[in-house]
This record gives sequence, C-alpha cells and structure tokens, in this order.
Amino acid sequence: MQASINIATLKAVNLAASTEETRYWLKGVYVEVTATTVTYTATNGHILLSRREDSLEPNTLTGSWIIPSDFIKAAKPGRGTDYATMTTVPGPNDSKMLAFTGTITGMAAPIDGTFPDYRRIIPATVDGKPGQYDGNYTGIFAKFAKALDLGYFNIHHNGNEPAPVTFNTRQGVYGIIMPLRDNAVTATPAWDAATVMLSPDEKGAAAQAAHAAELAREAA
Repeated sequence: MQASINIATLKAVNLAASTEETRYWLKGVYVEVTATTVTYTATNGHILLSRREDSLEPNTLTGSWIIPSDFIKAAKPGRGTDYATMTTVPGPNDSKMLAFTGTITGMAAPIDGTFPDYRRIIPATVDGKPGQYDGNYTGIFAKFAKALDLGYFNIHHNGNEPAPVTFNTRQGVYGIIMPLRDNAVTATPAWDAATVMLSPDEKGAAAQAAHAAELAREAA
C-alpha cells in the first residue's frame, strides 16, 4: 500500500510547525490521506497552515500521521518531480515507520501524539473588526505563498478572535492567525514626523541645531 506525497507542499506547510519541545505533537506536519486527497496541516498555536490536494493517482495507503519537522527540513527533493511515494514499514518495538522513495529517499518515525482538531478553530463568521497581528507570523504566510506560487494572501480581520487567511481565492488552502492581545500596541508611535526619516548623524545635527536655537532664544 502506498500514498503519493507532495514534498514541496509538505515543506511549505512545515513553516507553521511548532519548535517547542513541550509541544512535541505540534513539531511536524499532520498528513491526512484518503483514496483521492492528501491534506497537509501544521500549527504552532499562533498560526495554522493547511492545504488539501487531489491525488494524482488513487492512494492505497490511507490514514493520518504527524511527520516530524526535522525530517521534513532535512529532506532534499530531487529534480523533475515534487512527489514521493510513502509506504509504511515495520519499526522497532512493533512500531510503524514511514518510508519515502522518489524525489526524496528516507524513513521517518511518525510523532506519537494526537494532533488537535484544528477544524474546530475555523471561524464560522468574521466581524471585520481590526486586529493586531505579529509581523513574524504574517511573514510566514508570505513565505508559504511564495513557496507554492499562490500569489497574494488576505487576512480577514476578526477582532480578538482567530482570523482566517486566504490565498488569492485559491481553493483547498487556508490559514489561521491569532491576534495579539495583552501586549498589543495601538497608540501612535511617539516620533517626530520631521526627523523620522533622517539618519542618526542627521538626527544628531538636527538636535544640535534645535539646542542652539533654544539657547539663542533664551539669550535674547
């Protein structure tokens, strides 16, 4: 039994995987395989990326596994195809290993954990209220879109609730981003509009000129 896995998609979705050791079950990509589709999902608790793809050929291996992030990062796809064939083989202590052939070759032990029911956090409605979002995470969406040639992405603002992210009206691919809450800065930055674009040297010269002008006014 085997399944066809898109390694380019696997690596792109892996951008959203957690790096926290205490959340080991999130340190990989959750792959759900049916006879006709493969869905790739990852989350670090702050953002989520998911993409469902139709299979090129019917999959005879079906089920779900969490493929470790470290294995995905180390995988070096060959040229000519993005796809690898995934099978299961016996592992130590009666476990199952995932074996890959094709554009990558290797074996990975799936993470022994329960991936969260991510579909439950998908908002049923969006209120359009502005939200504050971490730029580090919005940058991941940009990298994901570029890696898979998805074009632009949209964050559908949803106030203090999870915000959906869509990609150029593409079907079968979406994201979620959690808003900043307690530490969000909403006040206007306390800068001087006249000097904000100046270099450090120019700002120093402007400060000295302002000080000299103040002394001249005091002496008058």
